[in-house]
Amino acid sequence: MSASQPPVTRTLTETELQEIAASVNLEFKRAAVHIIAAGRKLQKAKRAAGYGQFERLFEDHPNHVRNPIRCTARYARQFLAIAEHPVLNRAEHSSALPHTVRTLYALSKLDAAVVERGIADEQVRPDMQFHDVKLLKEEAPIPDPAERAKRRDQQARRRFADMLRRFWRKYPRLRGFMVNEMRGLEDEEPAPMDEE
Repeated sequence: MSASQPPVTRTLTETELQEIAASVNLEFKRAAVHIIAAGRKLQKAKRAAGYGQFERLFEDHPNHVRNPIRCTARYARQFLAIAEHPVLNRAEHSSALPHTVRTLYALSKLDAAVVERGIADEQVRPDMQFHDVKLLKEEAPIPDPAERAKRRDQQARRRFADMLRRFWRKYPRLRGFMVNEMRGLEDEEPAPMDEE
């Protein structure tokens, strides 16, 4: 096949598409598991090496080992904090946890009860972003399920508004297109979130 011709594609079956989705979801799930596993290995290394030697494991140390860990000691401390958190380090929560170190680290700074409630209310989820942690932190516990559902809707609206702002700033040339698309959506049926 020459470089100028597009690759030949075929229509995938529903089963093949589902297998791809399941495979990627499994890798996403493993992301948090691997972050926590790395934190646990760092905990063991810190206990074994002790003060002074532990820092030599990282590439930012002036006298690092020959093949150092490819991150700074400061970044490694984030992994340690995640692995030490009493809720984040529990295996049963791995499928609900975010996939990024930054977001997991922000969660590790929260009280265990707050994180536990966030998991139960599905506020802590794989696609959770760093800025969502602030919303979780600000929230007081809500015992009533109807109130929790209302709060989740409010948070979804805030996330959506944040996303729109990011697109608005990132793509100034497409602002007219975005406005027209939103106007076109007004003619469609309202989403369940829009119903009060």
